Amino acid sequence: MCAELGAGLLTYSLADGTSVLRPSPSEIRSPFDLACNLMVPWCNRLSDGGFSVDGTFHPIEPNLPGQSLPLHGNAFQKPWTITKHDDASIELALISRGPGPYHYEAHVRYALDNAALIVDLGVWHWGETPLPYGLGLHPWFEKDTDTTVQFTADTAVLTSEHKLPTERIALRRQPAWQFDAASSLPDDGIDNAFAGWDGVARINWPTRGLAVEISTEPAQPCCHLFTPDRDADFFCFEPVSHLPNAHHWAGAQPDGLTTLEQGDGMEFRTVISPFGGR
Repeated sequence: MCAELGAGLLTYSLADGTSVLRPSPSEIRSPFDLACNLMVPWCNRLSDGGFSVDGTFHPIEPNLPGQSLPLHGNAFQKPWTITKHDDASIELALISRGPGPYHYEAHVRYALDNAALIVDLGVWHWGETPLPYGLGLHPWFEKDTDTTVQFTADTAVLTSEHKLPTERIALRRQPAWQFDAASSLPDDGIDNAFAGWDGVARINWPTRGLAVEISTEPAQPCCHLFTPDRDADFFCFEPVSHLPNAHHWAGAQPDGLTTLEQGDGMEFRTVISPFGGR
């Protein structure tokens, strides 16, 4: 775990050394070199230079070199404070003023239950003006030629050239995105969200004899799948509380952000449970 860089994970491996998440390199140049990032106070991209609440526009600046839009909030870039730890768990906290109007406190607890990794992530709003919030986990997995992903969702979200959502479609309109049964990742890559997710997914690496189940509690309504192309050696399966650009696009619950009053919070648990693949 790297407290100084967004409380992200450096690695997650089994007792025999098998990597469940992509290990971080010895020299970390970016938060995205880590094995897992935390997304607070929103996930994915935010357009239009910011967002409005009750007629007041709140500007949000881009936060990454080469990116024209702010991405994944700011918690993944901030130093967190370790508040508690023992042999099987560690807890960290962050108090952030910004980006823009946000004033929040985030907490994360990583724990091991035998081989399973449990991540409890939460945020509490301390500003006077109610604001929209979201949470997400951004794990990075290794991708083999025979890796498969399986999950159930209702719709997929198409995006523009700027990776902003444009349309929700029924999954039957995208044959390459049928993941109700174990399926390979698309050869041409994917960087898209899925709505109506039931909060459970399975990833299988047959040649490694490894599989994991990913579950969320309460069940999160959306997930995001990312890999650049067939030659990429990684992919991300991200449990998230809302769709991309939800400040402007997603609309009503359960796909949108959650408006928090001062002192209110939201949280969810993600469990990654390894077992023998086939």
